[in-house]
Amino acid sequence: MYYKHLLSLFFALFACCSLTAQVKPIVRAHAHNDYMHTHPLKDALALGFTSVEADIYLINGELFVSHERPEKTNPLKTLKSLYLDPLQKIMQANNNRVYKNYDGIFYLMIDIKSDSLHTYQALKAQILGYPEFLHNPHFKIYLTSFEDLHFVLKDKASIAGIDGRLADTKKGYSLAQVPVISEAFKTITHWNGKDTITENQYNQVKAFITQVHRDGKKCRLWAIPDQPEVWRRLLNDGMDFINTDKLQEFNQFIQMNPTF
Repeated sequence: MYYKHLLSLFFALFACCSLTAQVKPIVRAHAHNDYMHTHPLKDALALGFTSVEADIYLINGELFVSHERPEKTNPLKTLKSLYLDPLQKIMQANNNRVYKNYDGIFYLMIDIKSDSLHTYQALKAQILGYPEFLHNPHFKIYLTSFEDLHFVLKDKASIAGIDGRLADTKKGYSLAQVPVISEAFKTITHWNGKDTITENQYNQVKAFITQVHRDGKKCRLWAIPDQPEVWRRLLNDGMDFINTDKLQEFNQFIQMNPTF
């Protein structure tokens, strides 16, 4: 059974490599909790997403991808097997890019769920084994929910940046250190996504985007009302990443609204 799973993984890697050479990337598409989809990473790549999110736990020296700490670990659900190895294979086939001929950046956002410092050290040890990921202008790893921002930013290995918060603007962090500023949707505005947005609600969203852009960073809101009208409003206002669980629906929305 184990070898059967390995064979399946091999064919999945081959399919991903072929897939990304043909897909048109969607620059502002972020796959929230990507690992919860039927085919982690593969589904997002098939639909052109340029940013994916994985939650990790350090368990007995290995990094496992899961939303909650797993009671029983699965060797096929490690960060290496679901993300690092497939991405490496794809990049080796595409001249160090995830999407062939795409000059933009592909983002891997990692949410560290277990002890931050120990998990970071384990992550660092793994990432350093992937030369394609290091100092690559077309690929960026950044960490969210990390307790000690300065610990990561002072690390000379520079394996990852940090997902900052609005309070981190105007502090002089470089784009490499803090590529993205994120906040919960409800902390910025109380618009429910169904009623017509009020002028005050619009100004709240626009003020967030403006402040982040003035700091030279990209912006993202999580836990948004995940529906077309909200996507449209945020895209029109200049949001850099649309945080969505609806990969297929968002891809179709972009196909119907190519100006985004």
